[in-house]
Amino acid sequence: MTVWNTPEELAKLQHESMSSAIRVAQLTVEASQKLLGVQWEAARQAVDAGSRNIQALAQVNSREAAMALRAKLAEQAVEQALDYSEKLYSVAAEVQAQFTDLVARGMDDRSAEMQSTMEKLLEATPSGAAAATAAVRSALAAGQAALDGMTRTSRQLSDIARAGIKASSREANELNAAMADEAEAQKR
Repeated sequence: MTVWNTPEELAKLQHESMSSAIRVAQLTVEASQKLLGVQWEAARQAVDAGSRNIQALAQVNSREAAMALRAKLAEQAVEQALDYSEKLYSVAAEVQAQFTDLVARGMDDRSAEMQSTMEKLLEATPSGAAAATAAVRSALAAGQAALDGMTRTSRQLSDIARAGIKASSREANELNAAMADEAEAQKR
């Protein structure tokens, strides 16, 4: 059994590398399209809001009405900013998860290939090197276990961060609503 890569193995590796590069390009284009969609929608909403605000300003006939409109417009602006940031975060989190999955699969594949190559090397060792072979196999197993643990931990940290940002966004929306309710109550 040979340890060296055959032309077929090299062709397979090249094909896998090209497939990964194409997938990264696809993910990048998809992410750009989603971000442009979010930005386009935000721009459309801003123009619509601006038009409504101008009409509302034209209707103002007293100082109190102007102050109430100012508070209402500020509240709407905060809500729009929060909504925009939530949408951007959602796209970013989705893209991050896709890239993380792609990288994790690539690492798993490379790890399996390395394990296979090392097994081939170990099988080709002289028969008197059983202790050394066992030590290398043990080291490989420990390295694989450590890599698996780091991958799991990385995914868990990513999930925790995502959950924290969603919770913060939700709390900001609730705080904004409470502030709006309080401002409304003070006007009465």
